[in-house]
Amino acid sequence: MSTYFFHSKRSRSHSRFFYLILCTVLVCPILLFTGCQNTTGTSTATEKEPISISSIKLNTAIQITIYDSQDKSLLDDCLALCDRYELIFSRTNENSELYKLNHRISDSAVSNQTIETQTTPYQVNGTTNTWHISEYLAALLSEGLDITRESDGAFDIAIAPLTSLWDFTAEDPKAPDDADIQKVLPLCSSDGVTIDGQDITLPSDDIQFDVGAIAKGYIADRMKDLLVKKGVKSAIINLGGNVLCIGSKPDGTPFKVGIQTVIWEVFPFFFSIGFDPADIIQKGCKLQQFGHRQRTADFQRTDRKS
Repeated sequence: MSTYFFHSKRSRSHSRFFYLILCTVLVCPILLFTGCQNTTGTSTATEKEPISISSIKLNTAIQITIYDSQDKSLLDDCLALCDRYELIFSRTNENSELYKLNHRISDSAVSNQTIETQTTPYQVNGTTNTWHISEYLAALLSEGLDITRESDGAFDIAIAPLTSLWDFTAEDPKAPDDADIQKVLPLCSSDGVTIDGQDITLPSDDIQFDVGAIAKGYIADRMKDLLVKKGVKSAIINLGGNVLCIGSKPDGTPFKVGIQTVIWEVFPFFFSIGFDPADIIQKGCKLQQFGHRQRTADFQRTDRKS
């Protein structure tokens, strides 16, 4: 009796062990195959490689990346938009509207011009210092003048006489002499400039604008308008470090952007942070404007001492 019981108990143990091994052998491959199949299916169905393009525009490196569309013509449209605005806002391109405005020659005899045949900028009939400009240049200059006045001149877009002393595109760029800097400092002021619609009045022939500190942010906003209108909901626009995010990542998490301190010698650090889409370009511009504003303020303080 005891022998039979022991034998039965051992047989049942062996049976359980056998069935456990059998289930493991049969079930695990099924689970493994199913898991791989789901993972592969999900990746194929929902994850697509983003499309991206890089180029040299606006005197800097730019990159546009779109995550939720495979339409590469959108990237070409963004580059074309850059070219279009560069022919309006560039300080150095002799064919740009801003360059022509900066190098204007007033003619006291101008009258009865046929407006339909004029290309901006052109002198308004019956005036000696008022010029008609495009709606795009008028919008950007108006924004720049607002910042100039809000900062009490610490940030002034009429700084072209000073910035033009630096030739950053030269093979061997050099800083200008201090005497040259001091000579042009009194010319760096937008005092008295007014804009009425698309007509800008310039009280002095010496006034010249440089919108490099705000143009990239403006252009990035226009790129965003273009892409959103075309149905894009997830993208990153990077114009030389001015970063604008559209929406969020495809998985719904916020984009993270790395920020390096603008005063590396004082605060040597680098960090990344997530931003709401509406905030990132503004914060990027403020970082750029901070360094620009500090240099401008230093120049102005030097001028006031003299």
